[in-house]
Amino acid sequence: MHSQKISPLSIRYRSLFFIIIATLILSFSKLSADESQPNILFIAVDDLRPQLGCYGDQQIISPNIDALAASGVLFDKAYCQVPVCGASRASLMTGLRPTSKRFRTYKSKASTDAPNIPDLPKWLKSKGYNTYSLGKIYHHGNDNKSSWTKLGSPLIKKPGFCDYKLKESRPPKGTKGWGGGAAYESSELPENEYFQYKLADAAIAQLQQIKKSKQPGFLALGFTKPHLPFVAPKKYWDLYQ
Repeated sequence: MHSQKISPLSIRYRSLFFIIIATLILSFSKLSADESQPNILFIAVDDLRPQLGCYGDQQIISPNIDALAASGVLFDKAYCQVPVCGASRASLMTGLRPTSKRFRTYKSKASTDAPNIPDLPKWLKSKGYNTYSLGKIYHHGNDNKSSWTKLGSPLIKKPGFCDYKLKESRPPKGTKGWGGGAAYESSELPENEYFQYKLADAAIAQLQQIKKSKQPGFLALGFTKPHLPFVAPKKYWDLYQ
């Protein structure tokens, strides 16, 4: 949840792509088939700015992400490669910097701009990993599709990342995308009715399967919130004045 001092337009157009890599305890540069290959959980959060308790923001209530930061390494000088979604994600996943000829727009695709470059999941796949994608990792769900052992991109399909619960919040019929819909929504529904919650449940189930497998696993999990529109149960809005 964002506080009132954050402009929705600034969030939408800056598209800060903040990445947390949890349980990453291996060195990619030294990994070989003979070394231990731990399971890896990679969490991507769309439009999340460093306005969190772990970054010293006293207004934001973020106990879970603060606990994650306290148990690992918190980077205080991490920057967005390019301020649009598709380009930023393609750049991060391939390890290539944006230039005047690649990774320039929010529609950019790694498979188009850098077709011969192995991305992170493909590299891990070549090292014996099963690779899984849940939610929004690339801007396009089919980008570098062959890099994944199992590809699932539910956030770019119905119900989409808007996840409106109230009829009055939805855009008029015939409107493409979420344009025209409400920027904010507060409902009395429980959190398990929201798609992000269901996505987390799906990720937990996938992690349990990975744990049982004889092969190491890499799970990339992508949440679209707090990207616009800001929809959440009323109890979270009530935490703020």
